[in-house]
Amino acid sequence: MGNAPFGVQISSPQIPESVDRPQLMVRNPAEPQVMYALNAARWAGSLSDEIGQSLSFYLAARLGALNVQNLPVVSGVLPVWAVQVNVQQFDLMPGNSATLDVVWTLKPPSGTRASWICQTRVSVPVMQKDAASVVNGQQQAIRLLANEMAQKINPGVVAADKMVQASVQTRACRQS
Repeated sequence: MGNAPFGVQISSPQIPESVDRPQLMVRNPAEPQVMYALNAARWAGSLSDEIGQSLSFYLAARLGALNVQNLPVVSGVLPVWAVQVNVQQFDLMPGNSATLDVVWTLKPPSGTRASWICQTRVSVPVMQKDAASVVNGQQQAIRLLANEMAQKINPGVVAADKMVQASVQTRACRQS
């Protein structure tokens, strides 16, 4: 990693207020319009931090880049891709699925290439009804989102997690 050609840095993700709680907020598949808290199951940190750190870790690993999350970046020393994430939907449905719908932007190091803005929806089946299973499903969704981003930064990156049974739809992708 010491010879990484560039770094990645993710701004603090925007999260819907309805799920931005210490406890896991889940939906009942029989009544998806109803959300309730699993008071005995809590995130280790803020949901925004958990998503940002996971996405940064997976994206840097996919690209062989340096993860400069939460580090000051000195201009001209290391080219850095800046990533912004706006979570539109973050659903945990025990016994059904974990869904992540995100609008994201990739800003390349100054003057190198065009920026990307895309929307990706990932849905991972979750057969078990326990908290650990839906959290694992959401981690898989974040990994798959990182794959989509990595392929925009470096089209030669081969998609990982091909064994994961998931629906990944990236749409409305535009370069500016």
